[in-house]
Amino acid sequence: MSQSLVVTDIARALSSGNQDFKANYKRLGRRLGEVDLGPAMAQQQARALDEVSDDTIVAIDIGDVAKPYANEFECLDRVADGSDGHVVKNGYWLIGAVAVNPWTEDKTPAPLELRLYSTKSEGWVSENALIKEVISDIHGRTGGKGIHTIDRGGDRGILLLHLFELQQRFIVRMNRRHLTGEDDRIIDTAKREIQRGELPYVAKIQRQADEKDRERSEMDLRFDFESVKVTALKAKGIEHECWLVTAWALGRQNPIQLLTTVRVETSEDALKIITGYLSRWSVGVSSQGRVDLAGESPVAARRLEAA
Repeated sequence: MSQSLVVTDIARALSSGNQDFKANYKRLGRRLGEVDLGPAMAQQQARALDEVSDDTIVAIDIGDVAKPYANEFECLDRVADGSDGHVVKNGYWLIGAVAVNPWTEDKTPAPLELRLYSTKSEGWVSENALIKEVISDIHGRTGGKGIHTIDRGGDRGILLLHLFELQQRFIVRMNRRHLTGEDDRIIDTAKREIQRGELPYVAKIQRQADEKDRERSEMDLRFDFESVKVTALKAKGIEHECWLVTAWALGRQNPIQLLTTVRVETSEDALKIITGYLSRWSVGVSSQGRVDLAGESPVAARRLEAA
C-alpha cells in the first residue's frame, strides 16, 4: 500500500490504470466529504498540547497550498509555491505549528495547529495579526510552556513585542539587515562582519530527513554565541537581555543567526538552540498529509481552518 496520507498517492496505489485512478480519486474525494474530521482532530490537538513541556520546540511556520489550475475556488489567493522555486500561483496560504522534542529518542512531530487562510477573505487583517493569534492560542493552551520557534519573519518588531509581552520563550531567525551597518532596528551586537573560520566552536549535526533527502545526513557546523540587548522596543519599555547564536554550515554561503530568550552560557547550550531551530522543518513533514485533505474542495479547506 501507499503508506501515505496524500489522496493522490492512495488512489494511485489502489489503481491499475489511468481510468481506474480517476475513479478511485473521485471516490476518495467524496468519502472525505462524508466524514467530519473536526472532533478527531480537536481531540488529537488537545492531547498534543497537553504533552508540551518547558523544553518542547513549538515550530510555527508559514506555508502554502498551490492550486495552479483552480479558478473558481472561494477566496482564491496568489501564493509563492515553495515546492516550485517560489513561482507565484493560485492557491491558499497556511500557518502550521508542531511540537517536537529533538533532544529525545522519539523525535516524531505532534501537530498543534494548521489553518488555511486567504488574504482575499472577508475580514482579513494581516499576516502579523494571524501569527500573533496562533502564538497567543498556543501560549494560552500550554500555559506558556514550550519554546516558540519561527524562521524568517519572526524577527518583526511587532511579533517580538508580542512574545515579550506574553513572556513566552522563543527562538527566531534574524535577518542580516538587522545586524549589520547602522540599521540596528532590532538588537545591538558587537559582531558585525562574520568569517566562518573565526567561529570558535565546531560540531556535526544530524540533519532532518525531508522530501528531497530521505536519509538523515551529518552537517559540519561552526558556531558562536553572545549576550545581546534588544534595542528596537525601548519605546515600549522593553530592553530584554537575549542571546544571539551564529551558526555556519559547511558549503553554505551565509550563516544563520538566531535570537533567543533561552539562556545560553555554554557551547552545549548554543548547540541546543541550533538543533531546536533546525527541528522546525518538522512542521512541513507533519502538515503534508493533512494539507492534502483540502483536496479540490474549499469546504474541506474551511473545515481544516476551523479545526
